[in-house]
Amino acid sequence: MAVAAGSPAEPSSEGGLGQALIALVRRLVAESAVAAITLGLAFVLGSLLIICTTTDPFAVIGEHGFRLKTLGLLLHYPFNAFDSLFSGSFGAPDMTTATVTFGQALPLVFTGLAVAFAFRCGLFNIGAEGQLVAGALVASMVGSSWSGLPAILLVPAVLLISLLAGGVLGAVAGALKAYRGAHEVITTIMLNYIAIYGATAMVEQGGPLNGPNSNGQAVTAHAGSNAFLPLLTWLGKDSTLDAGVFIALGCAALYWFIFARTSFGYEITAVGLNPGAAAYGGIPIKRRMIMAMAIAGGLGGLAGGLYIADPTGTGAFQAPFDPGWGFDGIAIALLGKGNPIGMILAAILFGALRTGSQSMQLVGVSPHMTEVLQGIIVLFIALDVIVRKLLNRRRGVRTPGDFAAEWRGLLVLSVASASIALIFSHVFFGALAIAFAAVFVLIRRQVTRGSVAVVVYSVICLALGLAINQYL
Repeated sequence: MAVAAGSPAEPSSEGGLGQALIALVRRLVAESAVAAITLGLAFVLGSLLIICTTTDPFAVIGEHGFRLKTLGLLLHYPFNAFDSLFSGSFGAPDMTTATVTFGQALPLVFTGLAVAFAFRCGLFNIGAEGQLVAGALVASMVGSSWSGLPAILLVPAVLLISLLAGGVLGAVAGALKAYRGAHEVITTIMLNYIAIYGATAMVEQGGPLNGPNSNGQAVTAHAGSNAFLPLLTWLGKDSTLDAGVFIALGCAALYWFIFARTSFGYEITAVGLNPGAAAYGGIPIKRRMIMAMAIAGGLGGLAGGLYIADPTGTGAFQAPFDPGWGFDGIAIALLGKGNPIGMILAAILFGALRTGSQSMQLVGVSPHMTEVLQGIIVLFIALDVIVRKLLNRRRGVRTPGDFAAEWRGLLVLSVASASIALIFSHVFFGALAIAFAAVFVLIRRQVTRGSVAVVVYSVICLALGLAINQYL
């Protein structure tokens, strides 16, 4: 961008800004299209599994025959399940369920950033789970031991000590990699076991950190009320979301700033891309590896500190503590492609799956189906390369200013919106699908067979969704 801005072909700074905005929109459209295809395939496979696990499709077909009514009866199961999933995650008009979903997504943002930060240095941080456990353990110790401090001092102390605890575990793995060549996957997995079972041994009955009022349970002393973050009650009187969301957004913004605007981020990226070239350029490879893993571990530990500082929790560390947020962070980093906005959206998606699982159970779907969906989504991430090749397939020679490959993503988003309109029988998504196709036609300045097919598909999906909803 800097070279383009300074070239003679650039007429003005306004033109450069306009081109930058167009490039940003093109990239957002392309990435959204790839995500829509990937998630769409995952939910299609999930729909088939829901049908097969909630009813006998062959019995339904044998009873009603190959008719539209039979198709409606079969599609009713996944549509009803996903509708319950959405309602259980975001359905309440007063933002109550949405705050629960965002609360579930909060630790996933930190563990996703922890994995992605190490990715940038060419390292695979599998230890976010252990780093989270270590952060939660020491945070509960500080929160209970220093409960007399005012909140303005105790809350930062709880979060800072959790960050340091996770950072120490990350730095150990980084140092072993840098100086002894020990693979970080092995060391971080082993550190997970050390952290999880070591914490359990310390908080169980008779352990040095077992709380005075534990009543035989493996739990630490409870942190004082001054160790809790404030609730965001302006989102609703029953809101369960706390101020930790601003810390998460701040860390995501800092992650972007480091890798987009600082030499430190450039050096870490250089080490991840080509350590030999980075060393030739004078970058201290070993030091950057250790620092990258330490920062990644600190982000994982901070997730544990926020768990203790959650005002809706007990403020105590209770064993066994193995929530799985650290391992989900790997999927968050992969699904978000290392982009902070993408990881936040991926965390919200996984948070919605966790929150809505109980609502799916009410309509006869196993609550474990959401975990199956998570696994399917991770598997379909591997199709990312194939999807991009299909979107970027060109006929003839590409000319300057020809952005058909990127704008074709609008048709993909149109199909995705139409599919959502079919599932939820919502007029808004059907209109959005037609609008995406119309924007594509205006940009290309021609009506293509693809755009016509997408409009027809959108209308059919909307009509079929409304008909199924009315019929069933």
